[in-house]
Amino acid sequence: MDRNRLIAVLVGAFAISSKSVVAMHLFDNPHFYRASHFFAEPRFEKKELTSFDVMASRGATKTARNAQGKKVDLLSIYGPENRALLKPGTYTKTCATVEPGQAQYQKRSNLCLLDPSVTGSSCCQDLFIGKLHVVDVIFLATQNILHGFFVQLHVPFRKIEISQVGSAECCSCDSSACIPLSDAVQQLLAQQGLCLGDTESKGVGEVSAYLGWAKNYQDTERVDFVDTTLKVGIVAPTGSVRNEDSLFSIPTGYNRFTGASIGADVSVGAYQWLTVGAHLRTIIFAAAQRSVRMNTSPCGTGFIRLAFGAARIKPGALYETGLYVKADHIFRGLSLLAGYSYVGKGHDGLTPCVSGIVPSVAGNDQALQPWTMQTVHYLIEYDFTKQKRFMCPRLSLYCDQQISGKRVFDADMTGVGFGMEVSW
Repeated sequence: MDRNRLIAVLVGAFAISSKSVVAMHLFDNPHFYRASHFFAEPRFEKKELTSFDVMASRGATKTARNAQGKKVDLLSIYGPENRALLKPGTYTKTCATVEPGQAQYQKRSNLCLLDPSVTGSSCCQDLFIGKLHVVDVIFLATQNILHGFFVQLHVPFRKIEISQVGSAECCSCDSSACIPLSDAVQQLLAQQGLCLGDTESKGVGEVSAYLGWAKNYQDTERVDFVDTTLKVGIVAPTGSVRNEDSLFSIPTGYNRFTGASIGADVSVGAYQWLTVGAHLRTIIFAAAQRSVRMNTSPCGTGFIRLAFGAARIKPGALYETGLYVKADHIFRGLSLLAGYSYVGKGHDGLTPCVSGIVPSVAGNDQALQPWTMQTVHYLIEYDFTKQKRFMCPRLSLYCDQQISGKRVFDADMTGVGFGMEVSW
């Protein structure tokens, strides 16, 4: 079933539309390269309740949303590459790269910048194109303790592939200053240790651990219940590190920056079947020193960064808000949910720790600027809960559709989930 047909089925079922409620627990951390997943409902405070969940999802796209929120080719997300700023020169540096199937090897020279006042900063701009393919597999384990407190472990695995890399070229200046991307520019980039081509990252993502508190309040006359959950946790630096010598590399986590997460969820039930909920969360990252590629072009657009060295980086905070409405157990164990989320990430601060790199120029990089994303979520779930049953399995189908954003890849996600509630 393709994405559009899946959305039509879920929306149609939602329109058709016992408090034996099984909450939808599955969630994942936000990332710019794909639509955000649903943020999960409040936790139930039943003593010693154990929950296991796994979800698998995939998405693909050839488009992105740029700084103005307009749809563009995938690898034009940060704007054009100005080839008129590149030429062989006397500037020499040593860096590291990895050839397919080989270990790191020693490097050569040399890319330098032409004076934009001489060449014109708008000359010979390349717009890269490509295709993104993302696969997420998420494992979630939650254990209630006493008095509403619980612990939770979130373990993601990801595969992020960029393929079909190419270039849509345009020249608006003297053709003598334009070098065909297919030969000389690629050669210069290779001499600098930069790989222009397909890339893939896969493995464990950012493992997260949480301590939470849940309260289910049902002693009310106007509504059926009010559920609340508060969570604090650590986002561990367990994902892969971005390959700085691969132009389009994307890490499987937050590039091994450690984060602290705090969040709150609330839901209100009425009419024995309707639930409305809200969500709020933020992740604050610790600063760290890294060896990275840095921008040397005054325009600050594109993926090509010539300088390489140590820099202190302070990632911007992530924040996530959302609303949802749920038709609960409208036919036996069938529940339907529609939701909306807004995710944003602040500006990444970058301070070079080496001489010869102007901080204001290095920091003027589109990849360091804030990004935002708006997503709608459609979920359908069937739980097999029966009275006095020790184990209660549930199955879910979902779709996350991006509707707006800035500096994000436009990849919608569809997937399936399986969960199990164990009452001891």
